Order: sequence, then C-alpha cells, then structure tokens
Amino acid sequence: EMCIRDRRYTWSHDGKTHQGVLLVRDAGGESTPEMVWFDSFHTGGSFMRLGQGARTATQLSATGSYPAPPGPDWGWRITLEQPTSDALVLTMTNITPDGQEARAVDARYGRA
Repeated sequence: EMCIRDRRYTWSHDGKTHQGVLLVRDAGGESTPEMVWFDSFHTGGSFMRLGQGARTATQLSATGSYPAPPGPDWGWRITLEQPTSDALVLTMTNITPDGQEARAVDARYGRA
C-alpha cells in the first residue's frame, strides 16, 4: 500500500520566518522511500529530491545532494522516526564529499 504524506512547516532564524514542505512517498514492499524537500532557507528556492531510501519498522530515511561550488556536491539525508505513536523525530544530516556526517537539524515533536 502506497503512502504519500506532506508536512508543511514554518520556523525562524535570526528573527526571519522561513517555510518548508517535506513530501514523503513510501510504497512499502521492495520499494525504497523517496522524499522531495523545499525550504526557503536551506534549498535556495529549489526542490531537493532524495532517494536511496531505507525503512525500518519505526524509521524512514532518504538521501539527496546539493551543489557546493566550486567543489563537488555535498549530501543531505533526512530521517523520520516514530519511536512511539505520540512522537516524531526529524533529523537532517549534512554529508561532506568525503563522507563525513554532521547533524544539521534535530527536531522532536509530540502529540498535543
């Protein structure tokens, strides 16, 4: 069964409001999750497509890349985890061209 969800959000940095949307497609079975991400701060007005997805019982992730001139592209991984039915954890990881990873976003949400 295919599941497509979109999550729109707003956030602020240095007093400026930013908007974004994360579209997630998970068809289950042998297919891998895919995501499309747009954020007015992070993606420079472009959509980032993330593939190379992975899935566990409580987690989905997908990886994309973005240009970093004058050097090679860098990687970006988005992971969504639902450790309990009332919690959602969103992490975004920046990946250097040589494979070093650094956490860029760590957001934890709970059911109100």
